[in-house]
Amino acid sequence: MKKNVRDALLALTGGIGFLFLFAGIFLPQLDFVYGLFAALACWIATGVLKAYFGDEKE
Repeated sequence: MKKNVRDALLALTGGIGFLFLFAGIFLPQLDFVYGLFAALACWIATGVLKAYFGDEKE
């Protein structure tokens, strides 16, 4: 997988985690605890993907 695609995928999954966290904080439809758990799940998935793809420092 190309470096740009890998970086974009990792940034996207991390950004989705922030969206879940902010939704849990600011939206009354989603409780804070559920938003926090969803954000943590996205960030764990980001870490797993980063380990799977390899962390190539330039």
